[in-house]
Amino acid sequence: MNKIGSPKGLLMHWFLLELSREIMQNYDVTLDEARHAYCLTRRNRKKFKSVLLVYRTSKKCLRVIYFNLLSGKSVYKSFTSPVKAAEWFNR
Repeated sequence: MNKIGSPKGLLMHWFLLELSREIMQNYDVTLDEARHAYCLTRRNRKKFKSVLLVYRTSKKCLRVIYFNLLSGKSVYKSFTSPVKAAEWFNR
């Protein structure tokens, strides 16, 4: 059962724990602790393929920016919980 709040050592609550195994294997995850933000980057060999930025702007708001460098398409969304943000990204 999930408890409310973040596991020890994680500032973004359950976000990383909710990401699928495939996402965690294919993306490099960088945490900016000072800004409560994640940057997930995916490479195709040496070339960047996509970037996902996740910012925690308040206790109840996560801003997510996804940019696919191969197609040039981007998506900007807001979520009320890390679980909802991870569900959107896992699909």
